[in-house]
Amino acid sequence: MSLGHEFETDIIKLHFEGNIDQPPGFWLSLMYALLEGVSEELQIER
Repeated sequence: MSLGHEFETDIIKLHFEGNIDQPPGFWLSLMYALLEGVSEELQIER
C-alpha cells in the first residue's frame, strides 16, 4: 500500500521463436497493439 492506494500488478512474459529478425517498427507496432488490447480489456483509458 502507498498513500492509501492499493496497487495490483499483472505481468506477461512473451517468448518468440523462429525468425524474429524484424525491423524496429514491427516490434513497436506489436507492443502498441498489445498495450491497446490489454488497456481495452481492463477498461483503462490511455
